[in-house]
Amino acid sequence: MRALVSGATGMLGRSLVRRLLAGGVAVRAMVRPAAEAAGVAALGAEGAEVARVDVKDPAAIGRAVEGCQV
Repeated sequence: MRALVSGATGMLGRSLVRRLLAGGVAVRAMVRPAAEAAGVAALGAEGAEVARVDVKDPAAIGRAVEGCQV
């Protein structure tokens, strides 16, 4: 199973990403294009796939959701 977590660099999103990864769930972490580089790098280092997505771009959201079940 792959889960998409939006707002993955925020307090709640980051916590959710960590819990999912610890439970063996593949995670695609959706972050803003201008998200802080260190926070995004940390998500990748923890094992999440990072997707920089502008939520005003429907095609980008579609690509982020592709292959995710949750």
